[in-house]
Amino acid sequence: MPAAFDFHKVFDVEPIACRVFQTELSRVNAALDLETLKAEVERFTSALEFERYGVLLLHDDFSSKDSCIRLGSIDNAPLSYQEVSESKDLAKADPVHQHCKHHSLPIAYGPDTYLKAGRKETWERQAEHGFAYGIASVFHLPRNRHVLFGIDRTASLPRSRSDLLDLVARVHLFGTFVQSAAIALLQPAQTGPVAQPIRLSRRQRECLQWAAEGKTAWETGMILSIAEGSVAKILASAIRKLDCASKPHAVVKALRLGLIH
Repeated sequence: MPAAFDFHKVFDVEPIACRVFQTELSRVNAALDLETLKAEVERFTSALEFERYGVLLLHDDFSSKDSCIRLGSIDNAPLSYQEVSESKDLAKADPVHQHCKHHSLPIAYGPDTYLKAGRKETWERQAEHGFAYGIASVFHLPRNRHVLFGIDRTASLPRSRSDLLDLVARVHLFGTFVQSAAIALLQPAQTGPVAQPIRLSRRQRECLQWAAEGKTAWETGMILSIAEGSVAKILASAIRKLDCASKPHAVVKALRLGLIH
């Protein structure tokens, strides 16, 4: 991954120890098996002084109360908490799960989150297992797929709003890279005809490359001598072709596939 890759511009977050964090993101994006992905998630979780982590790949078309299907997951929840964490009935009453189901923004939670929802007992039960405070990001993807990435701990979150926002931004950015690896490694093996390799046009690769280097659509248009609107259309077509839901996800997936560098 090149030094020119400008994380805080591409993902609209403040620069946070970019050189160190860039190495972390490179490793998780290069993960080719679940053990490697799990090791990188564990490393990230520990570095931020959190004890628990979870990555879930779900399929849910929201057609009914039982439409959510877990396709795969990696986590370090204790065995004593596994049954609780996999309960659909409890998930329906959990304010963090409900936020992730209906929103795309990350959420930072603590006891107040559950008290406001009238779920004090739920928080007390999970806090005993290391899920007292945490941050969760969800990524809603095409074809009714959803990736949830969260880290949790017993210690409270930063009191400073700026410190908390920086922490949430870092978790969300790492989660963007985790989701790309999770989609590749957690979803069930494909049956039937083998999927054709993704092929991007020269213009699509160019626009994604400049996006990876932090350029806006206007700046990319100036560099390539095309209209800003044309850049937006080219990026939109690349996002669809890569089966992604956003420009950041498309950039990460293109990097993972070696379509840009």
